[in-house]
Amino acid sequence: MKPKEHRPIDKKIFDIVDWGEKQSGHICELCGNPGVLRNDDWLMVRCDECWKKYR
Repeated sequence: MKPKEHRPIDKKIFDIVDWGEKQSGHICELCGNPGVLRNDDWLMVRCDECWKKYR
């Protein structure tokens, strides 16, 4: 049985999802500003300002 070939639209969708996943590690979950992944028993992406409010 041949592996299923992806249609061109499938690749575009995969590319968009991949881009979104990469961006989500650099965007503050609270305000949308640039942020960094932080670990305080939970992994979260926060900018410096939101991190100060959280702490």
